[in-house]
Amino acid sequence: MKRNLATSATAIAALVLVGTAVSHATPILPYEFTSTHTEVPTQTGLTYSALTRTNLSFSTSPGTFNSGGWNLASEVDTTEYVEFTLTPETGYELNLTQISFDSQRSNTGPVFGEVRYSVDGYASGLTYTTTPLTEALGNNIWDFPDVYNATTPVTFRFYGYGATGSLGTLKFDNVAVTGEVLEGAQIAGDFNGDGKVNLADYTVWRDNLGGPESVFPDGTGDSSGLVDTGDYNTWKTSFGTGSEAMLSTTQAANVPEPATVVLLATFGLLVAARYRFR
Repeated sequence: MKRNLATSATAIAALVLVGTAVSHATPILPYEFTSTHTEVPTQTGLTYSALTRTNLSFSTSPGTFNSGGWNLASEVDTTEYVEFTLTPETGYELNLTQISFDSQRSNTGPVFGEVRYSVDGYASGLTYTTTPLTEALGNNIWDFPDVYNATTPVTFRFYGYGATGSLGTLKFDNVAVTGEVLEGAQIAGDFNGDGKVNLADYTVWRDNLGGPESVFPDGTGDSSGLVDTGDYNTWKTSFGTGSEAMLSTTQAANVPEPATVVLLATFGLLVAARYRFR
């Protein structure tokens, strides 16, 4: 299966990571609607949204996610769908390879369905024939182009079309994305742990200058034990790494050097002391 992220870009990014090993990986959990239609899995490192409807109506069916008001036309209407989103938390990444789900239509429900994802802007996906009410829920599997090291949300959408009546429904159950949640290595200089090295990390360094280095996420400083110029140099070397582009030369030039910050901090303390004892 073809990777969506360029191998060369991954290799370049790896050069600025602190350590190359991944701490651990856990499989992604399935959606199983045992009692209501709002249940979501819970897992460290990953936020699961509930399944939601857009331009569709709720239809009662205990133990499944059932919707009505589907498209009567013979092609997909991209304005009506059921969707859910997987969002990796800060410091975690997603590897995704396929999605599996059960579905079933009512007697007048949509005869055809499609599932797409946000990675390619919902451009294409799996087209399948829905299972009629007279049969057990049918299982469908979409083996999509793999997603590697995703640090931003990935959304899946289910479309239905070809319904023969306005009251026709389509239900889903056992929705499962195959993949894993990985705790990634920290980026040197990423002092606030948001996955990118930028001016926000400089602010964290400046505000904690002279204090214990333990205020930074593990592995992002210079391991001296104190927040000092060594940490500044680590930040400066990694500046622009991560999901945010490097600032312009003019903006970068306006960032004070560490000696300037120390001088300003000392001046501030002297002024404060002078007013205290007047």
